[in-house]
Amino acid sequence: MNKPKVFESVQEFIKFRQGISPEVTIGFVPTMGALHEGHASLLRRSASENDLTILSIFVNPTQFNDKSDFTNYPKTWDADLKVATECKVNFILMPTYEQMYPDNYRYKLSENDFSKKLCGGSRIGHFDGVLTIVMKLLNIVRAGKNYFGEKDYQQFQLIKARGHIFN
Repeated sequence: MNKPKVFESVQEFIKFRQGISPEVTIGFVPTMGALHEGHASLLRRSASENDLTILSIFVNPTQFNDKSDFTNYPKTWDADLKVATECKVNFILMPTYEQMYPDNYRYKLSENDFSKKLCGGSRIGHFDGVLTIVMKLLNIVRAGKNYFGEKDYQQFQLIKARGHIFN
């Protein structure tokens, strides 16, 4: 099996992405790594439905209310690479905080209704971080189909409401 090509530079990825023909179908699965069977099912689905599959791995500090949760978030690169390879991922985008937030999170995307309910009521700012990073990643990758898990129902509904999920 071929290992996916890894991009650690957003600029290099964007330059590469510009060279992909518009006729090529692209599926995208954004994650924070620590891949599990749910992620694998999305990656397999993307690989079966598209010419290319792109996975992002970015542990997004802006969606953690508790800094220790961010610090302790599992980093499982070797296992993630194995899952990506087995699921026939073509490319992995692994940007840094500085690349994703060159303004140090000065600007963010907010939703002012549903994100304040359910668990969002006690996780102040969480969904701002989620929606902001998803928007940024979608604009960078520009895939025809984006794949999101449904484990976090509220997050899924917020992203779906923005029209970012294409089935």
